[in-house]
Amino acid sequence: MDFAALVRQHQNAVCATAYAVLRDRARSEDIAQDAFLIAWRKLPAEPTPPPLPAWICGIARNLARNAARKAREVAMPSPLDLPSETTPLDDALSREEAQLADSALAAIAEGDREVLVLYYRGEQSLADVAMILGVSEATAKQRLHRGRERLKSAVTVVAAMLRASRPTAAFTAGCVAALGAGRIPEADAATDATPLHTARPSTTSFPVAALVGIIAVVVNAIVAIVVVSRHGSEEEMVA
Repeated sequence: MDFAALVRQHQNAVCATAYAVLRDRARSEDIAQDAFLIAWRKLPAEPTPPPLPAWICGIARNLARNAARKAREVAMPSPLDLPSETTPLDDALSREEAQLADSALAAIAEGDREVLVLYYRGEQSLADVAMILGVSEATAKQRLHRGRERLKSAVTVVAAMLRASRPTAAFTAGCVAALGAGRIPEADAATDATPLHTARPSTTSFPVAALVGIIAVVVNAIVAIVVVSRHGSEEEMVA
């Protein structure tokens, strides 16, 4: 399977996993792209083929959680995601529905929310959702039911919003372009995964080198001051 085919086949599930954490289409697709790039570089080093898309979803989940932790906030769905051929009234109603859906999803525990998003946005069956999350199908069904109960009257709006925000062919093209450009995302956040077999520059090499340089300059300056001082004292004694 080539990279483009890998992305096309699993982008719904991987993007849905990141979206369940971030609840923001643009940010979740950035995270999903990073997850695909990391997974593609790691695949050759895996002793046995990992389960897909569960393995890539796991990378995306950890990256998304770290991104959310760093941002310390969760953004609303972007108004730029609204269709361009709508009227101002349509846009206002769509934006209100998106905010309602976001608020409803935010009130649900992450485990239940992930099942909902994978089911509706990821277009996964309950069996697939269970496999991705590493739980039994009965557990996935229970979480889906519990999430729907929490959403109550908002379930229709949430389901429609999730379906409308699925990744398109543009996402696949963006991933392929990023791979072709040789972009290497930061992989430190992808916990529970084997480190990339790609050399990365040390994050401490520059600061240490700079510190050593500063110390050297200071020492040289002190030595110069001492030498000049001694030289002046010797001249005074001779005089």
